[in-house]
Amino acid sequence: MNSAEAPEDLHKLFVQALNSGDLDALVALYAWDGFLMARGGPARGISAIRKALAQYVAMKPTIQLTTQRVVQVEDTALLVADWRFHGTTTDGGDVLASGTSIEVARRQPDGSWRYLIDLPYGLGQRLGVRSSAFSCSTGHVEYRVAFFGILFQRLDSFDRGQNQ
Repeated sequence: MNSAEAPEDLHKLFVQALNSGDLDALVALYAWDGFLMARGGPARGISAIRKALAQYVAMKPTIQLTTQRVVQVEDTALLVADWRFHGTTTDGGDVLASGTSIEVARRQPDGSWRYLIDLPYGLGQRLGVRSSAFSCSTGHVEYRVAFFGILFQRLDSFDRGQNQ
């Protein structure tokens, strides 16, 4: 089983695993205490993430994903990607979806990277929690998606030369 040596490897491995229908490889990309905003609602923890990902794998999908940005600070990284998904429901219907995802990844003790927070539809997605700024606390570290959204907007302004 391949592991992500850099944050951007997560996107490549996700595409490989989903397109080949390898549920175990998909689940291995997530931290045990991770969060995935799935089609059916929030999935917290590795067991719930496995169950949510199994629904996607059952559609025998293909996904195309293009990494747009990776911002890494020490053992935490923010990833942004554009994606297109095509699958088939159990009754033969087509599932077509696309979006821009935002993920927070964390370096593991062995040096590999795993998703801690996965928001397939980015900040525009309903999170199923009371606050519009989802937070995932793990020990003493709190990752705030709203903060990363503001950071991303600032980086876009900087890229366009609007950083006065």
